[in-house]
Amino acid sequence: MVGFNEKLTSALHQFAEAEALEELVRVVFPDESSTGVAPKRKKAATTARRLLKKLNVSIDRIQEPRSNEDVTTIVEQADSSRRGVRDRWQTLMKKKRAPYEKLVEVARDLKLSGAEELSDVMERLGGSLAQPPSSDRKAETIRDDLEELRLAVQRLGLDDEPVRKFLVDAAAGNAGLKVPLEEKAVRQFLEKHNLWTLFRVSTR
Repeated sequence: MVGFNEKLTSALHQFAEAEALEELVRVVFPDESSTGVAPKRKKAATTARRLLKKLNVSIDRIQEPRSNEDVTTIVEQADSSRRGVRDRWQTLMKKKRAPYEKLVEVARDLKLSGAEELSDVMERLGGSLAQPPSSDRKAETIRDDLEELRLAVQRLGLDDEPVRKFLVDAAAGNAGLKVPLEEKAVRQFLEKHNLWTLFRVSTR
């Protein structure tokens, strides 16, 4: 019985921690409705009520295999809820960083004004990717870093997808002249940073 109590108490703590982490995820990503904790807690609660009803009839029924299975189900749901918050956090953070990962090195190689700021904020966000924030202060810091990422990208003129793709292609020596001729955003970027002569472009 002691082992059952310990497992159930641990599961309750894990659910509480998962819910707290979920709230902190929403500090950083306000539009994120849920990371899946509630349905898992609901499933665990249903199992717990069934187990309790059975034990109220006879405490000896705790020795039944089904009782052990019920406890295992509750523990697994609790563990899954924490992992679910972590996995969703990583997905959201990767989605924010992904468009600019290759561009950081390109921007630094080209010595663009603002490249170091972009590099610094990307590095900070990378350090926050593995686990969701554990406090309001950390969540607010990450939220501010994401806003700084947006501003750094905007200042560099990298907020347009055609510009980002052109830069990556140009760094690999694969950028054709057709792109800047057809894409106004690319032309404006090249003019802003005086980069026309830095790219190996072809007329094909």
